[in-house]
Amino acid sequence: MPTFALLIWPLCAFFVGRKLPFQQALIWGVLVPYLFLPEAFAIKLPALPDLDKTVAISIGVLIIFAINRSSLKSAPAETEAPLLRLLLRVGIIMMFSAPFLTVLNNQEPLQFGPTSLPGLQIKDGVSQTLSALLAFVPYYFARRYLASPETHRKILVAFVIMGLIYSVLMLVEMRLSPQLHRWIYGFHQHSFLQHIRDGYRPMMFLYHGLFVGFFVCVCVIAALGLWKAGQGVKWLIAAIWLTLILFMSNNLGATAICVLVVVVYLGTGRWIQILFAMCIGFMVFLFPIFRGTGLVPVEQISAAAAAVSEERSRSLNYRLRNEDISLARALEKPVTGWGQWGRNHVYNERGEMITIQEGVWIQAITENGWYGYLGLFSVLTLPAMFVIGVWRRKEIPPETFALMAITTGNLIYMIPTTCLTPAGWVMFGALAGFMLTRTEANKAEADVVAPDAPVSHYTRFASNRTPASGRRARRKSIRAGP
Repeated sequence: MPTFALLIWPLCAFFVGRKLPFQQALIWGVLVPYLFLPEAFAIKLPALPDLDKTVAISIGVLIIFAINRSSLKSAPAETEAPLLRLLLRVGIIMMFSAPFLTVLNNQEPLQFGPTSLPGLQIKDGVSQTLSALLAFVPYYFARRYLASPETHRKILVAFVIMGLIYSVLMLVEMRLSPQLHRWIYGFHQHSFLQHIRDGYRPMMFLYHGLFVGFFVCVCVIAALGLWKAGQGVKWLIAAIWLTLILFMSNNLGATAICVLVVVVYLGTGRWIQILFAMCIGFMVFLFPIFRGTGLVPVEQISAAAAAVSEERSRSLNYRLRNEDISLARALEKPVTGWGQWGRNHVYNERGEMITIQEGVWIQAITENGWYGYLGLFSVLTLPAMFVIGVWRRKEIPPETFALMAITTGNLIYMIPTTCLTPAGWVMFGALAGFMLTRTEANKAEADVVAPDAPVSHYTRFASNRTPASGRRARRKSIRAGP
């Protein structure tokens, strides 16, 4: 069954691309397979990356684009924020060139007791680069074609609809235990014991119950974003229901992030929301430095976890110890890292792997060093750090602010987990695209100003930002009369 599901999805993507408008097909063509295709399963392909859920989603997106290419209007030119655009290009180049630099610095075999790990070869660099390119496909198309506030609203609507569907299925797993993946695909995608808390933690069709919790967190913020955008009270009701589901799902981390982001998103002004996103982006971008120099309050975080649950505190302390060991391992090859295939882990004298790496940041820096880490996390964090400059030039609507809140929460969640998914790439790409392209409202404002007018300055607090020169021109025309 899992083989059939992966092989049939490209055909399903073909019909989705034929039946829906391109932007909607792109959104649903990522979200539906992410939520329902099998996890922890791949079809081996010779000399190519394995066909797993991520690769199947990217192939589907390419099929949807190919079907609609002839009828598509050209994507808006990225003419805004030139410095951000330049830095993102540099980050993307670093991200895709990192595997080859890692291979060049890791051609020696490693021996840990009876365990022998071969050196990396050029074909490993090619394979890893192809895998990175395929994983990047949702980001690329979201950045080009989902950059407008209207498409952001469509993204939020799709997430809430799928969240409501998922919530019903989650209730089944809360009552009967996480079994849906096993019933349909024949196996558990992760350890069943990790999903027994004070009740059951739903796994659904995602890699881990932690991913399910964050997906519901995203849906809560998306529903609140639609409500704040004036789309109706039904979205507030949906947000309340999804919040109850999140609290029932035994996902402490996702719940804490949801509460934090929602409090900032609903309880503060735009300045605080922007500063919050900028600070999170900056801290995540340099997190290995903060972690390695002891600036992260590890003991206080552990004590807070112990106040909630002794079991969760032990789990957190285990992760923190593994991070310390893995970070020391990364510092042995700080620029290029150790590569994959287990080379980035630590082994004991018996040749047994003694580390786990559950954060995106620790995996990135141990596998591809600072070079690969900065490439990946510049793409993810730079839009958050540049948002204040964009806000000074154009109005950011509530839907886009909700997208910014979601990506901020995702950055936080990537510290303890590997929750960087195709659905997340869509969010990051859509937000970056908005910051790099000029909206219709900005084009209309630009048309008000004469070609030889001085550079416009925008008010910071007005709800309708109008170029200062445009306001002066209109006042002069009023005083002059018809």
